[in-house]
Amino acid sequence: MASPPDQGLLTPGYPQMCLTPHSCVHGRRYRCAQVERLDGRACPRTIVYATLVLTSRTCQIPTVRGLLTTPPQVRAYTPAGGNSGGMALAGIGKVTVGAIVGLPTGCGVLAGPATLSGHAQASCGPGSVILTSNVTLPGGGERLTYSAAGAQWFTVIPPAGFSPLTATAGQLVEYNFPPRPTASAALTQWTSDMSAYRSTPLPQYTLGCTPLTSSITRSTAAPASTFYYPPNWSGYEADSSSTTNFVAVQGNFDQPAKQSSCLNAGEATWMGLGGGHGGGSELIQGGTAIYGPYSSQEYEVWFEDIGSQNVGPVYDASVSLSPGNAIHIYVSYEASNRIATIYIADNSTGQADNQGTGPLSGGDYNGATAEWIAEWPGGKSGGLIPFGQVDWSNAQTETRTGTWEGVGGVWNSGHGGLDTMYYRGTGLAHPSYPPSGYNFTDYWDNCI
Repeated sequence: MASPPDQGLLTPGYPQMCLTPHSCVHGRRYRCAQVERLDGRACPRTIVYATLVLTSRTCQIPTVRGLLTTPPQVRAYTPAGGNSGGMALAGIGKVTVGAIVGLPTGCGVLAGPATLSGHAQASCGPGSVILTSNVTLPGGGERLTYSAAGAQWFTVIPPAGFSPLTATAGQLVEYNFPPRPTASAALTQWTSDMSAYRSTPLPQYTLGCTPLTSSITRSTAAPASTFYYPPNWSGYEADSSSTTNFVAVQGNFDQPAKQSSCLNAGEATWMGLGGGHGGGSELIQGGTAIYGPYSSQEYEVWFEDIGSQNVGPVYDASVSLSPGNAIHIYVSYEASNRIATIYIADNSTGQADNQGTGPLSGGDYNGATAEWIAEWPGGKSGGLIPFGQVDWSNAQTETRTGTWEGVGGVWNSGHGGLDTMYYRGTGLAHPSYPPSGYNFTDYWDNCI
């Protein structure tokens, strides 16, 4: 069926979030209700058109922000005591007789029957991510669960005014923040990172159509503290013989800038657990990415779980990432509930992604390695974009015994790997050697 007319309205309290319907035009890209769509081949899975009468003046649209992200959608409502028609409200769940699932009780009733317009959910790209649930947390804030391509993950949005500096240990867990350390030097670094936090924006997720990264082929005979020459990684990894050894990894860097173009090139800076030379193919990771002139957004944050569940790569356009911004990333795995947490913060703007995946299966986590990497995402782009250099600090990893060790200590103890990026005999990027304490630098060398 045809879409209702476009009324050209914006949601109060959410600038730039268009909630107006559009006709499906093949090849046309636009953003609506925080979901980027490419209609024709990748329309939302189902659109619900109905009329809603709000029965309470207290039920303003911004109070149901979790309903404003993805279809099914209620396309028109009549405010109680206000004008009739013309405005739009998006909702999740399904429309039932007399109510909208997910809308607070007493907020509104259907004034007429719902009409369904079916479209296939895209397997990747725009329109591929669906918000499946929105739960209010006991301490306030929301936990939003998303799904795409058969996989699920969640993000946590703390209540307004939340500060990790004054939060209890339980609240840090509830809202997916890195735990507060007790050691003096670690606490100083944590306080610096957490003091920058201001908010977690409502995600604008898109599922990538090709893997952003790939695991390294395992070198079974490699000794400790080894020099490796993979085609796509530059940086350091911590290696262990135990698949449950590393449970967390963190680091800081300034977002590298695209120096010039290069064959529709790209670059990804990330840290993660698993996937290195000393472990299996399972890899949990989070980071930032630069793309070339044919990408819709030049700088983005992303996360990915390579394994039996295969979550991602998931890109989030809600974090306003710019070159030179101070980035902090913390990736962890909790064995008791099999949840992986990926915290990605832009300390320059105060925005953060507080997300998690799980519960994961045995084929999704491998703690034999931890990494700090600048990568050529060859499956996504043509060459390694000229990024200049990535200056890493606070690069450290935690073992299951609770001990943290910096990248320099890992190397000096004989349990590290140095990755120099080589492709068909050409060096693309390399790290400084040796790493010092918690610091090293990745340098760009060639496009391809």
